[in-house]
Parts: sequence; structure tokens; C-alpha cells
Amino acid sequence: QNIVIRVVPNDGFAGGYAIQSTPFSLANDHFVSALAQQNIRSGHTAVLFDGKMYVWGGESTSGELLNTMDIYDLRSGVWSRGKSGGTARKHHTASVFSGKIYFFGGEGAFSRLATLDVFDINEQSWSEAAFSPTARRGHSATLYNGKIYVWGGFGFQGEMNTLDVYDIESNQ
Repeated sequence: QNIVIRVVPNDGFAGGYAIQSTPFSLANDHFVSALAQQNIRSGHTAVLFDGKMYVWGGESTSGELLNTMDIYDLRSGVWSRGKSGGTARKHHTASVFSGKIYFFGGEGAFSRLATLDVFDINEQSWSEAAFSPTARRGHSATLYNGKIYVWGGFGFQGEMNTLDVYDIESNQ
């Protein structure tokens, strides 16, 4: 079995942004050439599904909000570009369920967001769910029994201690 180590520089310059890494193969004792991550970003989310990591949203080093997706194949060690879409945002959450990724809340170009964008991995399509929770950023979300539980964060009036629940099956 070929074991690959990702070498990530730690020069103190990244400032919280995802930075490029270089794979090193233990079996062949050399650096492997691979595509670098397509967007350096912060405030993004990442989820794992079917051996791939889907990285979406966030903010570029120039401060531009992103709605782009980068996909890292854990088996091959290769980055690729996914389908862009959804509302550009940062400090949001992402949950994956049954081949769909749910991106909630965060901060958009002008304000905190209360929208839920859905990316269907198999169909490679974007949609917006009919969910009307409290707008927030910097919150947490967890998925249990087909429901996404969104907790805390920062709303328009400051810190929040409220819970919103989205039922995936009923789309509410």
C-alpha cells in the first residue's frame, strides 16, 4: 500500500487561509506531482462524501466572497474544480446527507444570511431549500436522523443562543 504524506509549509504567512500542500510518497520516497488546491480561502466549509472532500465558499485572500467548489479526491490525492453555485458566503456551515450538501447561513456581501443552499453531488446541480431560520454566522450545525440542527452564532443583535431545525425530508 502506498502511503502519502501531505507536506504543509508553516511560515506564519497563511493567516488562517488554506494553503497549498505537497504530497510525499513513502513507497517511492519522492514528492508526487499533483494539482494544487484551486482557491486559497478562509471562512469556508468542507465535508466528506464517498472518498472526496468538498470545499466550498469562504473568502479569498483579496476579500472576495466565494461560491466556488474545490474537490479533493482522498484516493488519488488530486484536487479538481467542482460546479460553482449558491450564494457566495463565509462563516457558514455545511452538512452532507444522502448525496446532497446543505450550506446554511453565514455572511454574504451585505449581511448575515438565513438561506440554505443545496448541492446535489450526483446531479451536479444547485437549489435553495425552503427553510426560514434566523440569519446567523459563526454558528454550528450537526445532522441527526435526517434533520440539521443549527445552534448559536452571531445574529443582527449579537451573540445568539437559539436553535433552528431543518427537516430534510419535509424541506422545512
